[in-house]
Amino acid sequence: MRKNKEPQLNLLNLMPRNKITQELDAISQVLDANQDILDPVYSDLVKYRRQDTGRNGMTAEQVLRCAILKQYRELIYEELAFHLDDSKAFRSFAWLEMGRTVRVDSTVVESTIHHPTDSTLLADGIRVITCLREEGRSLDPAPWYTFVDHQRAAS
Repeated sequence: MRKNKEPQLNLLNLMPRNKITQELDAISQVLDANQDILDPVYSDLVKYRRQDTGRNGMTAEQVLRCAILKQYRELIYEELAFHLDDSKAFRSFAWLEMGRTVRVDSTVVESTIHHPTDSTLLADGIRVITCLREEGRSLDPAPWYTFVDHQRAAS
């Protein structure tokens, strides 16, 4: 079963009354009156969820409200993200709060990298500089500088 949600202040009522906020308010009232519509959304969200990784994401209601905004305004995901970031009315409708902290989940994976030492950092720097200087030879007009490849001496 989905978790019961806490009652939320409908900030749309505090927004200036224009056509879009009035429509969002009406949609919000329909969603509030039909809470059972969230059950399939919640089921889809938890169907493949791993319990041993990650953190809690958006609630089923937030996901549904964002999906409604995307379809209602005919937005692509990039535009939806912009409007949710930019519009107080959209954030209010979707029940998203602007946070001051960003939380990032990451998974540590073993990798075959070398431990950086002064000599390897120096060799990497010389290798990159040499590559860039060699690419400069193809410029028009040709650069005036001359250089010697010191990669062998650095390694």
